[in-house]
Amino acid sequence: MRITLLTTLLILTTALFEGCFNHEESISSVTPPVECTLQKQKEFVYHVMHDSYLWYDKVPVLDYNDTSYDSPEALLEALKYKPLDRWSYITTQKAYNSYFEEGKYIGYGFRFQIEEDQNRSTILFVYPDSPAERGGMQRGERILKINGKTIGEILDQNLSDTIFGADEVGIDTTFLLKKRDGSEEELTLSKAVVSIKTVLAESVFDLQNRKVGYLLFNSFISPASNELEESFRRFKEEGIEILILDLRYNGGGRLDIAAELASLITGSRMDGKEMLKITHNDKYRRRDWRLRYPDASVNALSLTTLYLITTEETCSASEALINALRASNAGMEVHTIGERSCGKPVGMYGEDFCDKHIAPIEFALYNSDGTGEYFEGIAPECNATDDPGHLLADRNESMLKEALTHIQSGACGKTSRSIYSIKRKPLTGFRREIGAF
Repeated sequence: MRITLLTTLLILTTALFEGCFNHEESISSVTPPVECTLQKQKEFVYHVMHDSYLWYDKVPVLDYNDTSYDSPEALLEALKYKPLDRWSYITTQKAYNSYFEEGKYIGYGFRFQIEEDQNRSTILFVYPDSPAERGGMQRGERILKINGKTIGEILDQNLSDTIFGADEVGIDTTFLLKKRDGSEEELTLSKAVVSIKTVLAESVFDLQNRKVGYLLFNSFISPASNELEESFRRFKEEGIEILILDLRYNGGGRLDIAAELASLITGSRMDGKEMLKITHNDKYRRRDWRLRYPDASVNALSLTTLYLITTEETCSASEALINALRASNAGMEVHTIGERSCGKPVGMYGEDFCDKHIAPIEFALYNSDGTGEYFEGIAPECNATDDPGHLLADRNESMLKEALTHIQSGACGKTSRSIYSIKRKPLTGFRREIGAF
């Protein structure tokens, strides 16, 4: 998912940023087309990728009018610097704004993983008051068939991105589920507007006379601000001393929300200090800038010990947060539990054109020590894998259990080194931003 900078940056205090330009706007000098013919749209995409794209010098020179590029999206795929870029995408303005500004998307309201090596699928979470929740879907249930096709058939026929049909209200999909009790059930759901809950789980554990907060945070989007403030208000009332921040499904989002969360963790000792450095390609070095910690809110803690739960889906702004809090100026003892993160030390501004939004990689991120370029991901200190057989926030769930074990003993659990890696079917494009169906 993307690291993005949008309109709420305007209302942040000027102390957050160094630089002399509006950080909500694309840095590209390429003007969007007035006429929205296919040729003009492809021309725009082509020139953006040769201008503000971080790896513009790696972009091929080609004939964008070639009929084999039958859409702006197809052209973008041909232009991306594939050795490093797994993220640049084009979506609709409506879908983009609905997700990042309103926290909404059209779908069923659940996330599942397809395990390619075993041809099976497991539900990981369900959003409250979504079609999936109303239909009775639960974490840990297996999807045996979708619209009559087995998971193996979906993989063999490369249907994982299209099996659910168009993102339109009213589109039906039929599932054959294996319930948690072992029974099978057929369920038909209709797509609707889903409201994202960014704090999926929250708890406080008493551990060796210390209070440990647990927060499963799902996405750095605008509605997250209020949810985070409420969670940290409760943590402050409980007097937690250690936080386990679970980012296992968090693919990123907005840097201003990442800065707010970092400030809620560290408190006023970091007010105004440098959090991240943002750099561009050599055409736009003058636009480089620094993100600083905002002034701490009344709900901010002042923690010095942080545990982070990560998977290969922990991406972008999530990784930037981890990297920032690992810097020497943060004064944090940071431990990572789980799997290696996705490896996205870069981000996008994005730009509207016609009825679409293009989000090419346009900047790189470094913490205040100058550490970045973690394209191989951030490695965990202790290994653990997601355990859908237990509910989220259950202290026996394997990833949370490993974090609690380390807090108690200062060492990884005995089974940590033997955890095997699951080969999952990754989400792509804007679907990776949303992180759910």
